[in-house]
Amino acid sequence: MLRGCSRWICGGLAMILSVTILFPGQAFAAEAKKKDNAGDTQRLPQTWMVAQDGTGQFSTISEAVAQAEEGDTIWIFPGIYEESVQMADKELQLVGVDPRLCIIQNCREDYFNPPLEVAAGKVSNLTIYAYRGDVTPIGSTSTSVKAVEELGTEIVQDVSAVYAGVIPLEAFTGYAVHIENRYSYGRTLTFENCIFKSDCNYAVGAGLRGEFTLTFKGCEFLARGSAGDIYLHDNIGEYGGETNVIFEDTLFKTELAPYFLSTYSVSPENRVNLTFRNARLDVIAYQDKEIYSVTNLYTGLTADQLPDQIVERLTPNRTLSFLTAARSMENPDQYKSGKHSVTYLWDTTLLRTMSWEQAIEAKYKESAQFADRTRALINVWNLDGQVGPAWCGTMNFYLTPDSMFNEYPDFNYVPPVEIVGEPIEGEETICVTQDLPD
Repeated sequence: MLRGCSRWICGGLAMILSVTILFPGQAFAAEAKKKDNAGDTQRLPQTWMVAQDGTGQFSTISEAVAQAEEGDTIWIFPGIYEESVQMADKELQLVGVDPRLCIIQNCREDYFNPPLEVAAGKVSNLTIYAYRGDVTPIGSTSTSVKAVEELGTEIVQDVSAVYAGVIPLEAFTGYAVHIENRYSYGRTLTFENCIFKSDCNYAVGAGLRGEFTLTFKGCEFLARGSAGDIYLHDNIGEYGGETNVIFEDTLFKTELAPYFLSTYSVSPENRVNLTFRNARLDVIAYQDKEIYSVTNLYTGLTADQLPDQIVERLTPNRTLSFLTAARSMENPDQYKSGKHSVTYLWDTTLLRTMSWEQAIEAKYKESAQFADRTRALINVWNLDGQVGPAWCGTMNFYLTPDSMFNEYPDFNYVPPVEIVGEPIEGEETICVTQDLPD
């Protein structure tokens, strides 16, 4: 069915493209040139076609990327492309015909070889998926860090440990999409109508460079492992500077991860302008505080402080069913209503000492050892280890006035207020929240 669909769509699009970019008697990807005023030839952007059924110039995306030059467009037709596409040194457009049919994936669980490594350009209508090769159910260990006994390195279950040199980069599993290259400096990268899915590390990991704009429009993030949807950090060195990150009409979804968004701030000089517009959540929170990071500096709303109308608290039995499905890489959605932004999971620590039936009858008691941890949905790290002056405790992330119409209160920009005629000092720095209407 897929191959037949591929030929149908391929033929239709080839006909459309032939009208718009091909001249009579010219092959689809033949090089087009024009003369400038000086008489020199200048290459025009070309369009390439990737199809697994042989109807395109290439059968793999990596081959097309290697052949393409700056400004070219690569059409991707239906298929599951088991690849690690390296596109961090040129600005191209990758265009799928449908994100449900055009999938880039791999299970290398390799930090340096994710399904897509990219720095600039535009990516549309694709699903990008980092899946686990291990089919055993996910336990309490991290899916973002591999076993590295052979490296002689102590593993700390906190991703921020990499910045203290505790965990080397080789020990991390891969993102679905990795953005970490100086080529991003001064450029733009846009994802439109894409699905980012990961069983391993974060679905998207982005090392931001200066004068860079990163946009997600109409996209879905799905974290199925212990890491979240997206991890953002700035950069040390000559490629730092101001950055814009925009989320428009996006969905953030987690099945096991306690945090859907993580930030790491290196320098206050690298201002990151965050815009959330019509962003939706379908994430989880745990009653058990042990799962949350002791290093989290987030000052915004916790799961306990969110408006009741956006939180669904599962019963113990539904919590068990939800976690069993999620840890087995099955869809846990059937065990929740789907009408809330946050699904609150009942305490699971009791299962270490008693059966589930006994745990249902037991009363949750917060451990004094973890009492100072918070049930935040966002994880904030700063290089100096201190709560920062910017958005929700970050050092250099700031909400823009265009941040509005979001389900999650901390995503909505609140204009500065005045007290006794004087503005609040550092008005952008306070994580101001508003209750949602009934």
